[in-house]
Amino acid sequence: MAKRAQAKKGRAEAAIDADADFSYASAIRFNGGPVEQGIRALKGNCDIIVDVNMVKSGISSSYPGQVLCSLHEMTDLSVRSGLTKASLAMEQLAGRMDGAVVAIGNAPTALLKVVEMVASGRAKPAVVIGVPVGLVGAWEAKYCLSELKEQPHITNLSRKGGSAVAAALVNALVRLAAAGPWEDPVGGDRTTHIGLKI
Repeated sequence: MAKRAQAKKGRAEAAIDADADFSYASAIRFNGGPVEQGIRALKGNCDIIVDVNMVKSGISSSYPGQVLCSLHEMTDLSVRSGLTKASLAMEQLAGRMDGAVVAIGNAPTALLKVVEMVASGRAKPAVVIGVPVGLVGAWEAKYCLSELKEQPHITNLSRKGGSAVAAALVNALVRLAAAGPWEDPVGGDRTTHIGLKI
């Protein structure tokens, strides 16, 4: 019981601290053991794939693996195709996505593209962190992610989020991966369990 209480006390601290918003404590959702899966992947120096450079800039420089963002390479193709740069960037990085940590903090279209690729079997990330912000498409994209019951993920079912929140969640996993063995005190399949102690 002590471990369970301690885990609940520490829930959503990374997101709350990044955004100074205590509503994350009730809105954030973890599914499929994303803490355990994320730690395992990060211990192996997996790729971290992000939607925008703001997320990339926020990720700890101590992480020895690669942090990938190809948004700015997509400008010409976006103009020609009429598709968003964010969704095209995820498409371009599909070949690096298996076993990666994918963190979306800005663009709902990037998260929708990741959801589409996961649902079709084209990509198998270790964990998807989907916390895009905004009034247009953000909640809907997060809901679609929440429906992927077989894909480990972290999201928040609200229109809040952002690059700082995505980076904070990644950094929390990076710190846990660097800290040593991880024992989930509640159980990895509880969708409301956070387990991120900063």
